[in-house]
Amino acid sequence: MDLSDWSFQEQGILELTGEWRIFWEELLEPGDISPSQGSQGYEAGGSAAVFEMPGTWNSWRHNGNPVGGFGFATFALDLTFPPDMSRASLWIPNPSTAYSLWINGRLVAKSGDVGTSPETSRPHYRMDTVTFDVPRGTTSIVAQVSNYHHRRGGMWKPLKLGTPDQITALDSTETMYDIFLVGSFLTLAFYNLVVYRNRKNPAALLLGIMFITMSVRVAVTGNMLVSRLIPDFPWVLQLKLEYLSAPLVFLIFIRLIESVYPRYLPRWVTLPLTFLIALDILVVLLVPVLTYSRIVIVYNLIKSLILLVITLRFAVAALRGAREAWAMIGAVTMFLLITLGETFHYSEILLSRDFAPLGFLLSLLNIPVSNEIYLNLITTGITLAGMVAIGNTLAVSVSKALHRIEPRLEPIDFSTLTAEFGITPRETEILNQVALGKSNKEIGGILFISEGTVKNHLYSIMRKLKVSNRTEIVLRLQRESPTKGEGVRHSPSER
Repeated sequence: MDLSDWSFQEQGILELTGEWRIFWEELLEPGDISPSQGSQGYEAGGSAAVFEMPGTWNSWRHNGNPVGGFGFATFALDLTFPPDMSRASLWIPNPSTAYSLWINGRLVAKSGDVGTSPETSRPHYRMDTVTFDVPRGTTSIVAQVSNYHHRRGGMWKPLKLGTPDQITALDSTETMYDIFLVGSFLTLAFYNLVVYRNRKNPAALLLGIMFITMSVRVAVTGNMLVSRLIPDFPWVLQLKLEYLSAPLVFLIFIRLIESVYPRYLPRWVTLPLTFLIALDILVVLLVPVLTYSRIVIVYNLIKSLILLVITLRFAVAALRGAREAWAMIGAVTMFLLITLGETFHYSEILLSRDFAPLGFLLSLLNIPVSNEIYLNLITTGITLAGMVAIGNTLAVSVSKALHRIEPRLEPIDFSTLTAEFGITPRETEILNQVALGKSNKEIGGILFISEGTVKNHLYSIMRKLKVSNRTEIVLRLQRESPTKGEGVRHSPSER
């Protein structure tokens, strides 16, 4: 990708969409991949093909055969930056379901453990940003991705490239949107629970539970606040909370409609619907994430049909002169659109940000003004406006301050490794070059030894450090002490 004529200041952030090289069922590192030379320059340890980014590999074909959702691959892209650009930043969404990413031979981001089987891989979701120096010539991006724990595999969201200030602003905006929603929903929940405590209004209790559920959904989706606050938050719990939130909100919403307009929703409609949603919740709790990720589309289609029936019943009532039914048509239609949107999302027809929580809130605003639920929302909104303004102003200030913090970069203390693990002087020299991102061939040329000798030393180092590959060696070195010089720059949440 030639960006020589791209002006980041004038044209803005660039999504790294289009053709990437893909090495299917090969976990290659930067030193194992030669720079591309036109459309035919795919040299590596195996045969590379072309993959259209972003996308899942579920429907992608390798040698004419569909690969499905499970598997592992290495993606590679070479960039040429504008000559006057010295530093850049990359916004990295969450590939499914584990990845490691290198820029110019340096491991800069990692989520979960990339593996070649369910036993050797560990899924994890986390958004990340990295800042790096732009060298003269070509900048290479290499990403290993594996998936054995979800129906969908691959890099289904685009990586975004820009100046450090642009990526900082993007990440802050995305985070602030989620903080705004979480703060709003928690405020609404608190207010309605207080109303329930004082007035014993069942509708207020339902609304309080609904808003708590919606705040949880925001925290585990979107920019994934939960994994930023708790980097090791369990992936399974994160996915189950996402899957549980939709049926819980759906169930509460139906109960609210039933309590407000019982004559429009007879028992023969609400009972089967309640049973279906309860079954959905039970399945989420009991079955593995992989199994539910395959059947969630079926549940959403069934719920869409039921919502369509409810919409038609309100439409008939409205045509017969029931004015309040017109507002409920808007509320139910909003829920129908949310359910259809989730169906399209899980079916990979439309891969987008999760706007369901905002849609839930908009659907409630369609409830008639004469109803006490609506009055609760209006009163809460007035209180919320001031709190959100103050809270977001503080959050933006804190975010900018965090982005100005630079990580401490110190030399690796190899004496500790030598004393604890018996690393020899020659192995220390090998480790220095590995930390700089050098390939086995490059290390051999620098130290005037054969590539086979380098591999033997690496095998000895891995055995002593009890790791299994170069990636784990680098991570072990980073845990001992960050590399001096142009080190890896992590997102503020990791500092």
